[in-house]
Amino acid sequence: MTLLGCQQKTEPAATAASAAAEPVAVSEIRVGASADAPRPQSPDQPIVVHLKLKGGDRAMNAPTKLEARLIELRSGAAAGFLVKQFSGVVPPETEFSFESAKPWAEGRYAVEIKLDGKLIGQRDIDVIQAGAAP
Repeated sequence: MTLLGCQQKTEPAATAASAAAEPVAVSEIRVGASADAPRPQSPDQPIVVHLKLKGGDRAMNAPTKLEARLIELRSGAAAGFLVKQFSGVVPPETEFSFESAKPWAEGRYAVEIKLDGKLIGQRDIDVIQAGAAP
């Protein structure tokens, strides 16, 4: 009986260890309100970045910082920087909304997603006028 009891305790510990080994990662980065095929971003709208994360459903021992940096690729200048802090569990989905007092300059941007300073995802975003799309 003792052997059977030991086996039951070992299995959950192995499962917990494998769950703890899976780091938080981005499984999807979507820009805009639609889940359809990617469309160019309008210059006069906020740039909304939706993230789906995997591996974040476990409790973190320390506060976790998720950062989103928007970069205008033509100049290399930062166009926006947003931070979210989490204690405990990182949610499976979250979003960042970059807003500008004036319309976004047309061109290509990149959004970089970092978790505690480590790059975990990135995506390019095209900003063009709606009538300018081919």
